[in-house]
Amino acid sequence: MMESNCDMSLFKDYGPDMEPERLGRFNYLWTADFQFGDWMTPSGQMEADGTWHYWSAENNQTFVANCFISYSAILLAKIADVIGKPGDAAYYNLLYGKFKDAILREFYDTGYIPESRYQGVLVLALRSGLYPEGEREVPENRLVEVVEKYDDHKLNTGFASMEYLMGYLADAGRPDLAYDVLLSEEFPYYKYMIDRDATTIWETWLNISKDGTVNTDSYTQYCLGSAGRWFMSGIGGIAPAEPGYKKILIAPVIDPKHRVTNANAFYETKNGAVKTSWKVSGRTVTLSVEIPVNTTAEIRFAGSDRQPEFIGSGRYEYTYELTSCMP
Repeated sequence: MMESNCDMSLFKDYGPDMEPERLGRFNYLWTADFQFGDWMTPSGQMEADGTWHYWSAENNQTFVANCFISYSAILLAKIADVIGKPGDAAYYNLLYGKFKDAILREFYDTGYIPESRYQGVLVLALRSGLYPEGEREVPENRLVEVVEKYDDHKLNTGFASMEYLMGYLADAGRPDLAYDVLLSEEFPYYKYMIDRDATTIWETWLNISKDGTVNTDSYTQYCLGSAGRWFMSGIGGIAPAEPGYKKILIAPVIDPKHRVTNANAFYETKNGAVKTSWKVSGRTVTLSVEIPVNTTAEIRFAGSDRQPEFIGSGRYEYTYELTSCMP
């Protein structure tokens, strides 16, 4: 087992001299054992002199571990509810509440959240609901600020948070920024591996360095490919509104800057194929949808004032006008 080295310096007075009530909160915080944090965060991989540095494990492992233990409680509560065990669901919801209370009291009080400099920490806070009630816009706005101001419209997430970055930017009302990150051609960028003839997804962005140097990390790890989730749910606009796609959400995210002007998506569910196809011309979007039998769908017209529609199986075509469109 690796030696415990979580960053407890966040809590300057941590120890037995704490007030009993506060010390008790640490029963609901991950405070020991090595964690990888938001592993392979690009800004932490290379020092100015070119040496390799696994920064993410040293900087954010404590908070990231707490995000995941909290999110695990949420999932267990949902699972218990689905399989008809309300007592277990209540227990895990209560446990999540204790995790969240401890995290908000300790991390927010230190200024770690939402004032984090790093995209992944904010993404995971959003994913786990770790923000004060009714204040989701605080970490959302900070995430937008970090991507724009500090990271120059480029990704700076590691393994744990990359899957959700573009979706949360779009949810924050900045689909343009989500597409900026996706389409960037400044290192690190999603096409970097393809541009170096990769046929698999690497563990690190610099398995083959910009100067052509070949490094020895893994060449077959999917983690950096997890952003592909948004290709289906965001660009394609297909996502489950209920488990098993019994109810489907159709909500394609249109690029306000018109760099991506059309898309087609296909997802095979147990009831059949869900298909979307959209094209934008000026401010006009044409959206075609196919919904399989024995399912229903909600159609959301992102970027417009049009109200959602609720439909059954069949083929549909919509035309609507964008209200949030950039020249």
